Amino acid sequence: MAAFTLGGDDEKGLDFRLMQNGSINLYVRRQILDEDVAWLSAHSYRAHPFDCTRWLSEADFHGDVSRDLSFPEWYGRNLHAFNDSLSDIHVPDDGGVVIVFSRYDLFAERLP
Repeated sequence: MAAFTLGGDDEKGLDFRLMQNGSINLYVRRQILDEDVAWLSAHSYRAHPFDCTRWLSEADFHGDVSRDLSFPEWYGRNLHAFNDSLSDIHVPDDGGVVIVFSRYDLFAERLP
């Protein structure tokens, strides 16, 4: 995806507003998250939703993300490998990629 253009129509899009202060956004209301993911999907973003309530272990996390994000067979199944593999995700020229972790707070409570 090309960089955003300041002072133009890019600043009016939801994608620009979500990214202007960093790439991670916390949602309190599920309805707002669903609306934003729908907007992004309608604007050529590929969404990868994850239901973190199903993860009971770190292995569950790594299994889901490596499968859904098509990480290579040699994926190391640790947070360093996760970080490294994120940079290898194909991002289309038009739109982008969105990774949605729903109820990550519950997973973080299980594995602080």
